[in-house]
Amino acid sequence: MIRECFSQVKKDREVTGRALSEVTGIPDGSISNFLNGKKDLTVTTFWTLLEGMEKLSPGALESFCSLLAGRASKIKLNEEQIADQIIALGTAWKRLHESKTNL
Repeated sequence: MIRECFSQVKKDREVTGRALSEVTGIPDGSISNFLNGKKDLTVTTFWTLLEGMEKLSPGALESFCSLLAGRASKIKLNEEQIADQIIALGTAWKRLHESKTNL
């Protein structure tokens, strides 16, 4: 779900992998592998990608959080609501990673 939401916002906002790589310093191949489900990212790396997308397309972080929460991307979130969504994202990501590790 996280990967799909990120990919959708990237597509909707016409952010290229190359531009995202240039802004974040994360290799384009790593971004591509993540988007294609071939590689998981650390929370820190994922957050760096989200910040990079926000730099390239202001409002992208809000769109991502809204999409992840299952709300229309036109809903405006304040900074506290965005922070709450990011914390929820981090918690879900950690649980997912732990469940994969415990298999």
